[in-house]
Amino acid sequence: MQFDPGERSENTNQSLLQFDNHFQLKSLGHVDERPVSGGIVEDNECDQVDLSDTGKRAELAVQTRQPISNRVRVSAANSLSTTQTGTIPVAAIKTIAGEITGAAAHSTTAYPLGADLPTNSCGISARTAITSSHWRRAFRRVRWRIAEWPVVGSAVADPGVAPTPWLVADWRARGHEFGIHPYVEEGLETGWHRYWNTFTGLGYGPVPPTVRTHRVLWQGWVESARVQATYGLRMNLDFYHVGPSFQTHAGEWVFGHFAGSGLPMKFVDEQGRILRIYQQVTQLVDEHLLEGSRGWGGAGWVGLSAEAAVEVSRALLRRSLDGAYSAVAAQFHVDAFAFGGSTASEAARWLEGTLDYAAAQGIPIWSATEWLRFTEARHDAALDEIQWTPSARRLSFQLVTPSIPDVELSLMLPLQHISARLDRVEVDGVTAEHRAREVGGTSYGWISIQAGTHQVVATYL
Repeated sequence: MQFDPGERSENTNQSLLQFDNHFQLKSLGHVDERPVSGGIVEDNECDQVDLSDTGKRAELAVQTRQPISNRVRVSAANSLSTTQTGTIPVAAIKTIAGEITGAAAHSTTAYPLGADLPTNSCGISARTAITSSHWRRAFRRVRWRIAEWPVVGSAVADPGVAPTPWLVADWRARGHEFGIHPYVEEGLETGWHRYWNTFTGLGYGPVPPTVRTHRVLWQGWVESARVQATYGLRMNLDFYHVGPSFQTHAGEWVFGHFAGSGLPMKFVDEQGRILRIYQQVTQLVDEHLLEGSRGWGGAGWVGLSAEAAVEVSRALLRRSLDGAYSAVAAQFHVDAFAFGGSTASEAARWLEGTLDYAAAQGIPIWSATEWLRFTEARHDAALDEIQWTPSARRLSFQLVTPSIPDVELSLMLPLQHISARLDRVEVDGVTAEHRAREVGGTSYGWISIQAGTHQVVATYL
């Protein structure tokens, strides 16, 4: 999913087909690193904390610069027609104080206070201040936590800023991927450094290991992939089916796997060294296919209706099912849904039509991270200690793969060996069901098996 803090979509709980749920941060500006003084609110025995005796003014909502005085309150004058005020319970103040103190404890740069804040009967006490960038981060997290509360939450929440870490955690718990979608117009390494720091600073870590760059900008032969790999990224989706290059001289548009395969391959640099990052082609792109994408800034090169674009999706998926095995990656921008109207309706019909067909054919619908985990488990799988016992017509071996939770692999065993046919398969001493399936003109017995180390015994009769 691409998310722009300047836009808001309520469709964030949609299952967004295969591989692309990327987070986009832009126009956040630069961080002010000047040291400031500050204090932490703590509780003694008060039901609510009163700041009037301190003679100080605090800013809770740093991003909107809303002052808080007299009583701790939340203000949303910038986003609501009237200012809403509420009292924060002491238990919540304790939680907030703990979070801010934690932020101070993890600061790499600390500055002494210019003067201690006076302590009143409700327990206002001073803490060592840290850089304003850390205070802003801490206060932002306070604001996000308050936004989760009933009644006052709606007052402090700002629809124009990035989602809270708790909302992101909820999306991830439901199977969505939420990652970086960096802008690199200012420079490859500069852009990556800024977006990585911003993303993790907002509390969205850990950063998922897959990425697509904004505008799919590329540098060098594999320089973009090399920089991404240094940040721990292990799958790149920047090879993107879009533009006039996919139209023949006769005016016909072509669709498929323009990198030579629909399966992921690791990048290789100019010296022949293999990089630890996969290239995964993105074959289905809304801003290339849909005429309606022109309404939100896409080029709409092919100019198809949603229904015609669904037929393109179906054709690629059918081709994979028929033997040209591949991973079909799709790009469904959220921009169309932010615009609404016919633009959103067309985007939704293509998205849902593609999803519905995949589901009807039993094709898994995964995020890019899920696909990467499967790809790595498959790549690292090995068969050891292979032994054939002719007298017993028994094949035994050890399957060794990384132990990756929730990753299931398909093991293919010859269905026929000379005159003998596969009769029974045991995995770690337990009978496993197998099903017949033909691949490339050869019949196999397929079994599903969890990633890990297993002893397999196949008996033929």
